[in-house]
Amino acid sequence: MLDSDAQDKMEDEEPTPFHVLKQHKSREERKFRMIRDTQRNTHNLPQDIKTIFVKHLTRNYGPIVVDVTRIATMKDAIPQTCPTYAKQLQRPITYDEILTALYGERHKAPGIH
Repeated sequence: MLDSDAQDKMEDEEPTPFHVLKQHKSREERKFRMIRDTQRNTHNLPQDIKTIFVKHLTRNYGPIVVDVTRIATMKDAIPQTCPTYAKQLQRPITYDEILTALYGERHKAPGIH
């Protein structure tokens, strides 16, 4: 019930006051109200918080240097897909296959024969 979208609720379902208060409290607890930059200055404005957070992520988790030969090695280690299986994945899934997957045979993925 908490943070449920409109399509996830039944037509006549309404949140209780308890759920409304709990949802509001939960959203408030997830908010950043202040942040400190690298010079230890405190910022309270939402735009400043976003800017400092992006700078932090960019500085600490910027582009990762990757050796090109390692990518080729990884690519060679991954087994190739069987061509017939790849063709089956391109085929559209029918309504009957979806029903069979949901209510019929167990562990039967739609589109795979």
